[in-house]
Amino acid sequence: MTNFLHKSLDSAELEVIGMALTQWCLNNGLTKDSLEAELCATALVNMFREGHQSVPELMEALGRHKSLSSMLHINTRKSASL
Repeated sequence: MTNFLHKSLDSAELEVIGMALTQWCLNNGLTKDSLEAELCATALVNMFREGHQSVPELMEALGRHKSLSSMLHINTRKSASL
């Protein structure tokens, strides 16, 4: 467990995470400085450490992430009602 929490990511690994974050933001009409993107970035780092180490694997894992999906659904409904 300690290794999981303290493992440093190298530049290539951060690039993969960054590409997945960019794609997720584009898919959801969000900017990287949004709260949703910040939460997604945190989830992506954890997912990467869990073994999802390519952009397609990360995107698939994000699609199954219940909290992010719920948050997007709630924000979409709020935007539609404005």
